[in-house]
Amino acid sequence: MFNKIAYPKIFISSLLFVILVLQQIVGIMPPLNITWLGMYGIIIFVLYSISEYNSVYKPMLLFLCYISFSLLILSPPEIFNVWMRLVLFVIITMIVFPIISNYKLDIFRLYCLKIIVTAFIILSVISFFCFFLNVNYMVYEAEMDFSEKGGLFSGLMTHSIILGIISGISICTLTYLAVMRSWIFILLIIPCFGSLMFAASRGAIIATFIGCFIMLLYMLSNNRLRKRVALFFTLSIVGIILSFTYTDVTLGVEAKFIDRDEKGLLSSREDKINHRVEEFKSSPLIGIGFSTIDISGGDEFNKKTGVIEPGSSWYAILSMCGIIGLIFILYIFWQALRNIIRCNNSSKYLYISLLTFFVLSMYSEGYIFAGGSSLCLILWLTLGCCLTINKIDFKP
Repeated sequence: MFNKIAYPKIFISSLLFVILVLQQIVGIMPPLNITWLGMYGIIIFVLYSISEYNSVYKPMLLFLCYISFSLLILSPPEIFNVWMRLVLFVIITMIVFPIISNYKLDIFRLYCLKIIVTAFIILSVISFFCFFLNVNYMVYEAEMDFSEKGGLFSGLMTHSIILGIISGISICTLTYLAVMRSWIFILLIIPCFGSLMFAASRGAIIATFIGCFIMLLYMLSNNRLRKRVALFFTLSIVGIILSFTYTDVTLGVEAKFIDRDEKGLLSSREDKINHRVEEFKSSPLIGIGFSTIDISGGDEFNKKTGVIEPGSSWYAILSMCGIIGLIFILYIFWQALRNIIRCNNSSKYLYISLLTFFVLSMYSEGYIFAGGSSLCLILWLTLGCCLTINKIDFKP
């Protein structure tokens, strides 16, 4: 993943930042308050931003101004602590996303992404073996067994959803490395695929398959890669077919469908999406407010902390920020995609895979505005690197 480290000081600061991020999601690491992550990130941001000329990414700045102004108009219930959550979101995005950008900050963010992806591969591979060793850091009710209910295995991670997402990101990255560098990386795809299936996150599974498929199709435009892509396609199809002959691979996903059929009810995610749709209908232009739900709509939330689970990032954008907010977000994603297409180096294949993965994953997981979530941080970090990929003249 890394060539000769061109900026060792920035690399070390990035490594320390990633360690703090991982402490939020890795079960074997001691938990750390998000405040320390924010404080360290602010220090790094200030040190690197005052040393060079800074450029401002106006679309994101305008979006933050828009959601602040909308909160002033809407005045959401105090229980949701929307201003505190907005401040946290602004801090996280300023650190990992080029709202304010210069060469050092861009390198810092790129190193962070590279280190995080490398760590994800290691964690996903180890979690695969944890399944057979009965090591599971996900906390769930004692009477619930993995064989009876899907989505209860998280390996070294704190939740199965997180394991599914990091495994998907790992597979996208390893697919890129297998085609571009060496077939030896296929050996690492196998345990990562196992972790993805054991996590039983259907959204992550779909996002991974389509993300890799889009990347491989994009690679076909390069005549030099066509034979390698065709061979990888063949090996992948054979490998997937063979993997499904091992029943434990699909056990968690099947358990989710069985559980849903037995209840005869909508899944909790579909139920939450229905709430988001109703909230959007009540205020389609500007939404009902950042990090807010309609307390009279019947959706559940933590009445002590005000923590909510939107169920879907895309529907959360519509319900919380309205059509205007959706336009801002779509424009940012479109600029990221356009920048990838214009990129002249081979890393564009990996970025388009990761961007596709997040676009699809966001449908089933509502982390886009969750400033205290590592998944939110990784999403905006990836978007930020997509926007600055052409500004960096070295491969870390």
